Amino acid sequence: MDGDTFALVERIIVDGFPLPARQPWTRGDALPEQLLRQPGCRAWLARVDGSPAGACLTYDDGVATGVYWVATLPDQRGRGVAGAVLRTALAHAHPDRPATLVATSAGEPLYRRLGFTGQGPTCWWSRTALGG
Repeated sequence: MDGDTFALVERIIVDGFPLPARQPWTRGDALPEQLLRQPGCRAWLARVDGSPAGACLTYDDGVATGVYWVATLPDQRGRGVAGAVLRTALAHAHPDRPATLVATSAGEPLYRRLGFTGQGPTCWWSRTALGG
């Protein structure tokens, strides 16, 4: 994947997830292009009728595959985009290894249909920058 395509994946994640703190989208702000050079990291892009529609990232450490940032653009939701991009990623990113992800409640039905099982609740924390 080239840098321009990776930037498109980043934009879909920022706008589709969405990530309000990263909007308006600025190339490289949420996902630096250097990720493409990290062994085991892959970006996945879904298109509908040639237009960008969804994306996700996977990271394989040689033991398991982590799935990150499964996102669909708002105008493409309800068309099976997230399922298609995730099935493709899982089929090509070491299908012989376990896969893990952290799901939002909106994504939970899809992940269950794809064979993921809940392992427990999670809690996300954040903090503002010091002095901010």
